[in-house]
Amino acid sequence: IHTGEKPYTCKQCGKAVLSSWKLSRHMIMHSGDGPHKCKICGKGFDFTVQHE
Repeated sequence: IHTGEKPYTCKQCGKAVLSSWKLSRHMIMHSGDGPHKCKICGKGFDFTVQHE
């Protein structure tokens, strides 16, 4: 944790994260399956501000 190493990398955008759990949460952004659905396009996001 304190070394700054981020061994898990997103294959779609290259973002590196600390744990497999964080990578799973990050992948929701790419899949459009988050809990907050856009009324226009229908994609889902973790946070509504990700898509405004």
